[in-house]
Amino acid sequence: MATTSAQDATVLALTPLCVAKAEQQPEQLVLLKKESSWNRGDFVVKAGWVANVNEKYRSAVASTCASTLAEALDAKPAG
Repeated sequence: MATTSAQDATVLALTPLCVAKAEQQPEQLVLLKKESSWNRGDFVVKAGWVANVNEKYRSAVASTCASTLAEALDAKPAG
């Protein structure tokens, strides 16, 4: 139980940093949106947005970051 809580806390703490890095590369965000949902976490890792995250948590942070970014992109009005 404690391990899950620690991982959840780590993911919650590091996701905003990933999102901030992604927002600095708008051209990559366009490509992320084109990826299928199950490939977006890998895309985030390859883009380097979670390079500073401990390998133990990297996949979880990347997936959460990708989901957060995709939801934000979907919510943006066109124009």
